[in-house]
Amino acid sequence: AAYVVPKNKDLKVSSLRNFLKSRVPGYMIPQSLVILESLPLNSNGKVDLAALPIANEVGEVKEIVSPRNDNEAKLAEIFVRVLEVEQVGIYDNFFDLGGHSLLATKLIALLLEEFKIDINVIDLFEAPTVEGLAKRIEDKITFKEVSRNDDDDDEREIIKI
Repeated sequence: AAYVVPKNKDLKVSSLRNFLKSRVPGYMIPQSLVILESLPLNSNGKVDLAALPIANEVGEVKEIVSPRNDNEAKLAEIFVRVLEVEQVGIYDNFFDLGGHSLLATKLIALLLEEFKIDINVIDLFEAPTVEGLAKRIEDKITFKEVSRNDDDDDEREIIKI
């Protein structure tokens, strides 16, 4: 979690998160960003950690968009299992929800088992949402089917006229 006291009082968590995404790698962005008017201080002038609000209880409420097809539903369920969260929407970012490299490898192992396609951690880093990863998986499934059909062409007999 990160606690922020901005100069601009109109700063939104989503704006701050977007700013950080443009400056640092995703794994360095805190899962929770909390905007405060001022940091609570103890009698010694140091930050009073016990007086800070609990990060998960503060912040913007976001709408969770439900899966639209079977692949998105399977992916959302796998995200929930791996990240140990209650619910995941199709636009939720794996890394914003607390995912990291070790959980990414666990997720990929489950995806390989579920979808039986060639998918790797790079795919997750490039498409970290349920929607993006589902699209990538669908593309790989389509490519696999097309490749299999191309192999069938070798068995055809060529007839010259």
